[in-house]
Amino acid sequence: DLEVESLYNTYQNKGLPPTPISNPSLDAIEAVLSPKQSDYYFFLTTLDNETIFSRNFEEHLSNKRKYYPE
Repeated sequence: DLEVESLYNTYQNKGLPPTPISNPSLDAIEAVLSPKQSDYYFFLTTLDNETIFSRNFEEHLSNKRKYYPE
């Protein structure tokens, strides 16, 4: 909640929280150390939890307009 007064509320407090707030899985660490080859550099997740990948920033912006119209 944006209104909660807490050291962990990074909307109200600058910098990092006093302790970690998450811990990456082993799969996530291995993926960073050995990424799969791909032409995709951008992604977004739709409201239906579908992941849409883009090869360049222009394509990403187009997808953003398509799935999240203002």
